[in-house]
Amino acid sequence: MNHDERVDLAVRLVAMQQALRTVIDSAEQAGRLAKAAGAGGLAVATFLMKESIEEYAKELNRFILGDIVDD
Repeated sequence: MNHDERVDLAVRLVAMQQALRTVIDSAEQAGRLAKAAGAGGLAVATFLMKESIEEYAKELNRFILGDIVDD
């Protein structure tokens, strides 16, 4: 992988991280609203969804950064 390809990959990673952060923030807000509304089960489900998305983001980072380092 040449330098330009690495830069392109890094730019895409940052964009994907920003999108995932937006989804995570939205899930946190939805969980707080559900809890405030007395919907405990929905709050728990939302929290678990947020945790799953965060884990996906970490795996994505490891995968992409591994590609950059390996090349």
